[in-house]
Amino acid sequence: MEGTCLVAVTTLPLYIFRLSPLGPETDKAVMIITLAVIAAGAWLLGEIDRVVQRAPRFAPNPLIWAGLAVLATYVVATALSIHPSVSLFG
Repeated sequence: MEGTCLVAVTTLPLYIFRLSPLGPETDKAVMIITLAVIAAGAWLLGEIDRVVQRAPRFAPNPLIWAGLAVLATYVVATALSIHPSVSLFG
């Protein structure tokens, strides 16, 4: 699941240009949906494996910490922005 998320985070910005007048094209939308289905399937298999092995639910995960660091950076950047509403809603 982490691998799929990393692939999505690194490759999708290369394919999706938000300011395009055409919007997301079909092949780009299909790629997003495919990566989401792969990540959801990996998560479901991980949950099934966790239940079978009776492992603790929250194990330390570096990807979660990295995601929280990025989220914290966005929150601080939005809070310190000249126009926070524009920074938050575009």
